Amino acid sequence: MISQSLKSLGDLLRGQPTARKLVVVPNGVGTSLARALARGGVDWSNALFVTPRDLAVEIAEADLVASGYLPLHRDRLQLWLRDNLPRLIASPGSFFAGVRFGHPLVASVARNIDALRQAGIGPMELSRTSLRADKKGPLVDLLDAFESYLLTGGLYDDAALFIRAAELAPEYPKCASLIVFGDVTLSMMSAKLLNSIRADVHVVFSDSGDTPPAGTALAVLEGWSRVDCPIAAPKAIAAQTALAPEHEVDAVLSDILATGKSFDDVELAYGSSRYRPVIASALRGTFPASFLEGTPIFQTRPGQALLAYLRWLASNQDSAELAMLMQSRSVSFRGIGGIDRVYPNTLGAFLVRRLVGPGKEGIEDALGRWEKEIAYDQFASDSQLETIGGLRTVADALYRSVPDGSVTSARELAARSSDFLQTFVIVRGEDDARQVSLLIEQLDRLGEADSNGTLVELAQFFYELIRGRSIDRSASVPGAIHVVPIDRSGFSGRRHLYIVGLDEQSFPPGAIDDPVLLDEERRKISESLQTSTARSRQITAAFGRAVRRAPETLSVVSSRMDPIFGREMDWSTTLDSFLRERKVDVVDRALGSTTEVLSDSGAVLSERDSLDYDRHAATHFPWMAAGAKAQVLRSQTVLSEYSGYLGIPTPELDVRGPNWVLSASALERLARCPYQHFVQRILRVRPPDEVERRPGRWLSNLQFGNLLHELLCDFMTEVAARGQRPDLTAGTVLMQAMLDDKLAKWQSFVAPAGEAAFARERALLEQALTVFLGSESRRDSQPVAFEAQFGFDAHTTAPLRLADDILLRLRGSIDRVDRAAEGYEIWDYKSGSSQPFSAGLLDQVLHLQWALYAYVWADLLQPADGLPVSRSGYFFTSGRGLGERISAPPPSRSDVADRLRPLVRMTALGAFPHLQAKNEVACNICDYRNICASERREPKDLPEQALFNDEDEALAAVRNWAERIS
Repeated sequence: MISQSLKSLGDLLRGQPTARKLVVVPNGVGTSLARALARGGVDWSNALFVTPRDLAVEIAEADLVASGYLPLHRDRLQLWLRDNLPRLIASPGSFFAGVRFGHPLVASVARNIDALRQAGIGPMELSRTSLRADKKGPLVDLLDAFESYLLTGGLYDDAALFIRAAELAPEYPKCASLIVFGDVTLSMMSAKLLNSIRADVHVVFSDSGDTPPAGTALAVLEGWSRVDCPIAAPKAIAAQTALAPEHEVDAVLSDILATGKSFDDVELAYGSSRYRPVIASALRGTFPASFLEGTPIFQTRPGQALLAYLRWLASNQDSAELAMLMQSRSVSFRGIGGIDRVYPNTLGAFLVRRLVGPGKEGIEDALGRWEKEIAYDQFASDSQLETIGGLRTVADALYRSVPDGSVTSARELAARSSDFLQTFVIVRGEDDARQVSLLIEQLDRLGEADSNGTLVELAQFFYELIRGRSIDRSASVPGAIHVVPIDRSGFSGRRHLYIVGLDEQSFPPGAIDDPVLLDEERRKISESLQTSTARSRQITAAFGRAVRRAPETLSVVSSRMDPIFGREMDWSTTLDSFLRERKVDVVDRALGSTTEVLSDSGAVLSERDSLDYDRHAATHFPWMAAGAKAQVLRSQTVLSEYSGYLGIPTPELDVRGPNWVLSASALERLARCPYQHFVQRILRVRPPDEVERRPGRWLSNLQFGNLLHELLCDFMTEVAARGQRPDLTAGTVLMQAMLDDKLAKWQSFVAPAGEAAFARERALLEQALTVFLGSESRRDSQPVAFEAQFGFDAHTTAPLRLADDILLRLRGSIDRVDRAAEGYEIWDYKSGSSQPFSAGLLDQVLHLQWALYAYVWADLLQPADGLPVSRSGYFFTSGRGLGERISAPPPSRSDVADRLRPLVRMTALGAFPHLQAKNEVACNICDYRNICASERREPKDLPEQALFNDEDEALAAVRNWAERIS
């Protein structure tokens, strides 16, 4: 059975079975439509299913090639724009002055060039419009330069293709019927081509019954015959909610299996493009499926390997990125001869454990150090030397796939990327082999561009350009679920239609203006330019057409929860109106759940409202009972093994032990929250590797502080090397130049977050530099050391003794040491607020770094000049700190030892409670807050046994520590 829509199309085709007919359809659906008609018994002999561009290619491509022209691929266009946009449109006074032309903006400019040219807007036409002058002038220059680029390069774009096809259309064989689906989107040029095709009948075929959205064939093709098919509705309509997008897809698959539907009869449509990777993830390798828009490259094994390779090159060959590539399970060393027992994980572990520097030189240095260690190790084995040899062979092969030098070309980068794919990527079966071939084809097209640049910048552009692409596009395939966007559903003739992604947030997609030409500006230029509002209306109308094309059943699913913000959501207004009109009851559970077979865990969970649920769970899943017990004990104030109290002495965990080397900040974290130290340093729980993002900001707090530290260190080092003092005027010039270099460097390895975020970050850094220079120019002390490191090598590992029973081994870096009249001054830069330090340093038991750094300088780093450390403290360099300095003379070592004695005894006695000072906010900035923040305790919350039990040494130490921080 096929839909009424396809039946009506079949009636049009049957009228002249032997005559030539053209059917113009939306992109990608022609083959599926032909197969659907054949399955439904419709004879479409002598009919050709094409898109407007397919038709233009058939008519004009041979003529253009014969005239010496070649097609301009979008990759080549974007690389040309990358190289030329700053020169063409970013001159002073231009709207685009100062803009960073990353891939998203380049892609937007490319789309606008195509849209303008297909609307018949050239440089002259654009210059006559009322567009604002600072934008019009640059765009006119750009269009003019683009036309010259096409002419000199012997290239043609889609606009030129349509123009030539329209010129040749009178010579194209006449058709009995030219039938155009009403929802086909047409530009002025494609509409001109269709109007030029000779045919006995020009038909716009409609199955919408609604007002045609702007830009569609129904609205554009005036004077054509309109054939409206009878409006039908599915025999059965079902609606349900799900928790999140993943659950929507799971519900669809469960219903298909539970109701026994044939995969041949199922079409799965999505209302938002963000659902495509979710669907691909759920179906690939589990259910046979065809994807009209293909699979995102980042969800294929070869695509993941290629993207990781490009990201590594874009990081300036950082070893951490290479380690991630090696541990991605998408690469193999089988293509390299002469190695044994060396695998990608071997190289990945080596890079991480040996702290390997960037580039091949970093690998060679690390291998050389390892060889020297083995030479002095009497227990070294031959296998270690074999591993080193194998790693060296792998490094040689790997770096053969890296372009030489810091500057390269698109051709060279594309060729080396192809070599990497063919040498290193794991190929398991025909799918992987086909995907590798398709990726190499894309790289070959990129290599056609005459583009040059630094390896880092070009690799980053390649990465951004390829990341959003898809491969393995497919028409509907027998025996497979067909997955389509909602605006191209209903062409495969499937009996059962499922639609996901119909919540208020996803559908219809928001009308977001293009950043280059806003909707209002497009209307001023030409009514033929499609706006984001019109596109949103087209998608909304597509839902109605999808419903009418579903011949038997329609099942819609929508999320009830926003997975990012955790708020409840409603149906989209379009879907809500549809369901209300048809009085469809919404089911708040998975379709088919009454008939599907439950798993063991599902069977137990189905009894969760029963009085015997605890017994059921404990019988079937003992670990659930153990987890419930742990949860209860962790929520209580009783000290137990579930709240960081091990119950036995633990000398191996004593931070005074010979195997413990701590930074001052790590010791402060132990003081602020012993339980965090326990989770991080003892249990070795690793938080997710994700960068903290702040709204409207480019850098995380940590990244901002690191960049500022780097800049201040480099600046002061340069000033000292010149024998100068910081001067507000000259220093501003030097700092501004250094800031530009630093920002360029950081942009190469920190993902951009938009121009506004970058500009805000720059302004905050400039503010911090002004504050810093203003403070420094008023001081007369002499800087003597910057980033003074200690504890990292054999010369500075002497322990720091605070008392006879407290000896600590520290590691770290002192930001700044000055020499003043009274002695040395120790300063640590802070990029945050000074508020936590405002109560003073001497009375704050949790502030340790300032005092410890003073002792380290005196014991390990100070020149033998006899000068004391007169003061130590913090310099708040950012705009928030306003250049404030908080410092004090260092306290006596015995005072600090008395503060820390209960704390270090706790580590030796196995006690690491989640105990924090009353006003301490350690959980707010802790990576582990999601798992234990609710269990935070203050001294007043301790149970009586911890306060009054002197028999247990550990509890007595906890009590004494609680007294210190009360």
